[in-house]
Amino acid sequence: MPYLSRMNTVKKLRLGNFRRIPLDVFLMKQLTDLYLHECYMLQQQTFNGFSNVTTLTLNEVFIYKKTLIHVLSKCPLLKTLNLLQEPQHIQSDDNSSLIELFECLPLIENLTICLWAFECFDELPRELPTSLQNLKYMCLYHVFLGGDNEYTMPILAFFSRSSPNLEKIKLRISTLKKIIIYPDLLEPDSHADEESGVSEDYSDIQLKNLNELEIENLGSKKVELQFVKLMLLMSPVLKTLKIFLNEEVAEDKELEVLNILLSCPHTYV
Repeated sequence: MPYLSRMNTVKKLRLGNFRRIPLDVFLMKQLTDLYLHECYMLQQQTFNGFSNVTTLTLNEVFIYKKTLIHVLSKCPLLKTLNLLQEPQHIQSDDNSSLIELFECLPLIENLTICLWAFECFDELPRELPTSLQNLKYMCLYHVFLGGDNEYTMPILAFFSRSSPNLEKIKLRISTLKKIIIYPDLLEPDSHADEESGVSEDYSDIQLKNLNELEIENLGSKKVELQFVKLMLLMSPVLKTLKIFLNEEVAEDKELEVLNILLSCPHTYV
């Protein structure tokens, strides 16, 4: 590492299973693509930044919130961020907010993030003070469609208000046994089961530039099918829809899902 940092010619670097990230990594000013997996990133108060990094991947990297925001703030050209972090990987050491996090990403075009990572921050704002105008692609994984801590729609609502130019969304679904029914937007005369809970009304939300939606591991529960309908209603110019069902979906349910998809005339399945 000391030799590589002195050469100052390495542009792409992938590190995994390092107890501590070698300090020499932070001296590699020519890096454009950095991938870190299962590492510990300690606080780097003297870190001056990756001035040329355009793609950064943090995969199960143990890091403090303050350090994460500091590192991102020192990547002025960052366009692709893969934050493959779960709550246990982001340590809470201060009151850093999501607004501070996204303020570090003015040029971001591609964002992949674990839904659970949002829970490391105290509050999800309704929208950002300054929109992410360049964000075109977003992938959310570990998406839960239901449960007491239903968080998917608030996050999608947040991005719809803060990222007006989103063109593609990819969702990777996880499953919970306890479901929550979405609001009466889809069926105005229906009433949700009181025990399942009701989320807020999202009828004002539109993904005006979304032309491609991909959903992996979709099931056939009512809440999941309602979610697909809702996403279609929110996407007036959608052209391509890709659905990958999980292996537990029965054949008769496959047909039901297909009928829902085909009911949207502007979508090519």
